[in-house]
Amino acid sequence: MKPVYQLMLIAILLLACHSQKRTLQNSTAEIFDEFYTKFHSDSLFQMQRIIFPLEGGKFDYDTEESWAPENWRMKKVTVYQIDLKEYSIVFEKNDTLAFERIYIPNSGFDFQCRYRLINGKWYLVYCLDQNL
Repeated sequence: MKPVYQLMLIAILLLACHSQKRTLQNSTAEIFDEFYTKFHSDSLFQMQRIIFPLEGGKFDYDTEESWAPENWRMKKVTVYQIDLKEYSIVFEKNDTLAFERIYIPNSGFDFQCRYRLINGKWYLVYCLDQNL
């Protein structure tokens, strides 16, 4: 076999192995919806799945507060439980990132969370709680 064909064969085999490895990694990843349900119903699990220091913060009329384990209050309400007559929502997710936003247009109320898949497990990596 000519060296050019050998190199092409090796390249094809390497690409096939890499593709199969990525498929196996994704198949062992935690399912977001299962994580999301448990995250909002189990306080210990929630604390384990927040990466502190957590980006974002709590902003009110006269206070700004960074998130820390000491001031975190469990998030119990999922985006699926929001009253759409009062609030607007944005909820987007893909294989490695999920974003939720609950807000009242033109009111100053805005709540946002970002979740990221890290080593096969989902984590909350950003939370903004704003009421201005």
